[in-house]
Amino acid sequence: MLLFGGGGPLFFNYEKNHNCSDTWMWHALFVNNLIPWRKLDGCMTWTWYLACDIQFFLLLPFLVQTYKADRSMFWKICFVLFAFCQVFTTIVIFKNDFSANFFTYQQDFWTLLHYKPYTRFPSFLIGIIWGCSYFDYKTTFRKPSSLDQVQTQAEIK
Repeated sequence: MLLFGGGGPLFFNYEKNHNCSDTWMWHALFVNNLIPWRKLDGCMTWTWYLACDIQFFLLLPFLVQTYKADRSMFWKICFVLFAFCQVFTTIVIFKNDFSANFFTYQQDFWTLLHYKPYTRFPSFLIGIIWGCSYFDYKTTFRKPSSLDQVQTQAEIK
């Protein structure tokens, strides 16, 4: 389907060099940022970010439900997830001897670090924490609006 809808000055390269017939299933299941583990599959390589978003979105209801049910458990889970991601990322960096210099190009940097969800999840987790904290702030410390005062007066009468 992609071959019939493409266009542009470099599309002829994509027609000859893609690998979608072998790896299309990983893209359909949104696990293309995990499988294949150590190489780029060549099929729509920009979809790694969409896979990360979907994977994180699937965890969101469980984290929000935990926040509503048991705040202390929510904070423990967030700490464990954050610590796991940071430790795992650090291990990958040291094991593969990645450089902090952007100009030392290493293919493994992209396949083992940049595209993987364990390097992206901490920032997503910070967003969840801020969102839950803001919700708590708005529901706990909310000043009554003029509409609330009108409703209260209407209930009294």
